Amino acid sequence: DKKDKKDKKEKKDKKQKKGNEDDEFDFDPLTEQDASGNAAIVPATPSDDEEDPVTMETPVPPSPTAALRLQVEEALAQTGGELSKEELEVKVGCSLSDKVLGAFKVSGRSWDMISLTGEQACRLLEKPSFKAAALEGDYFELGEQVLQAGLDFDSEDRFRDLFDDLLAKREEMRACAAAERSNERRNAVRELPPMSSDELELMNAIRRVIKALSTQEEWLSMSRLLEDPSIRRGRRAIPQGIALWEWLSLRCGDELSLVT
Repeated sequence: DKKDKKDKKEKKDKKQKKGNEDDEFDFDPLTEQDASGNAAIVPATPSDDEEDPVTMETPVPPSPTAALRLQVEEALAQTGGELSKEELEVKVGCSLSDKVLGAFKVSGRSWDMISLTGEQACRLLEKPSFKAAALEGDYFELGEQVLQAGLDFDSEDRFRDLFDDLLAKREEMRACAAAERSNERRNAVRELPPMSSDELELMNAIRRVIKALSTQEEWLSMSRLLEDPSIRRGRRAIPQGIALWEWLSLRCGDELSLVT
């Protein structure tokens, strides 16, 4: 009995010693044994000091259809918003399926005229110049404030702050001008010549649409006006370098209110 007890004690001591030796070695926190003794994968739990890894999202390129629609938008915008299908296919260099053309206005007796929608025409043809004009107005207003602050020699800090704001606004205008398709709008003549017959037709079309829709809505968006095909086509009569909204402002004066 004593021998058996001694043997058991020695085995227990060896087992404990072996366990202590194992504790001295590093182990992989991702693996451990389950109850049956098989290796199991266990996700490591990050400590409070560890930051979550940053995952970089790879930009997804547009589908061929979406990419072709962008080319069509660009081609139409460069030519005033409307082209025949044949002319458009020559410009983009390939035939255009119904799936691509479904994003645009299709009209004509043979359904062969492709034009921008009102929303597209407003976004591509009107908004860039409207934004440029708004920046220009802010720039001149800020310039006046700089001149006034420059005469107040007791407020040097305010003058310098305003001057820094003026330089920042100038950079905004530079970026906006670079993004525009041309600089013609900024150089446009602000006093227009007498209205041509084509311009008169456009003005009558605009008044007709405003009169018809003003009973339903107090304010009409520019995109809503440009949904009318006669207005979309008639805007070509406007002198080069002037957007529709600016032409309306110059021709109508106080008769028409324009807001952003």
